[in-house]
This record gives sequence, C-alpha cells and structure tokens, in this order.
Amino acid sequence: MFVEKNRERLSSRDLVGDFMGTHDDDDDEDNPVDLSFPEGWKERIIYIALAPLTYSMYYTLPDVRDASWKSYYMLTFLGSIAWIGV
Repeated sequence: MFVEKNRERLSSRDLVGDFMGTHDDDDDEDNPVDLSFPEGWKERIIYIALAPLTYSMYYTLPDVRDASWKSYYMLTFLGSIAWIGV
C-alpha cells in the first residue's frame, strides 16, 4: 500500500534496497568493489556462492567509474551482456 501511494517518489533502487535490507543513504556508485571476506556467517555463504562470478567480472570488465577508464564504457557494457549470456 505504501509503495502504490508513493511510487512516483521512489526509485527502483530505493525499492530494491528496502526489499533486500541493504538500502542506505550513502552513494555506493563511487566506491570501489570490496572483495574482502565478510564477518557474518550469512554474508560468508553469499560471498562464497557469488565469488566465481564476482571475481570473473572484477578481472574482465573495466571499472568505468574511474576517470581513466571512462572511455571504455562500451566494452564494459558488451562484456556485461556477454557475462549475462554465460
């Protein structure tokens, strides 16, 4: 009911963040990917399950948030599409 009343004010990021319990007010888009091993047991299980995909993407796709890689946005986009296909 809350979502229907306030749909125009909420972005999809807000909805997903609230649903997953990970929404915070900090802007995560400028922070690099954190590959450190987490503390909690739930987070460790998720980390281990996602590690092959995370590490593969980390080492094969340029991080276009860094100014020196901005011109490689199309390579990152096409590489992301290729990873989705895998």
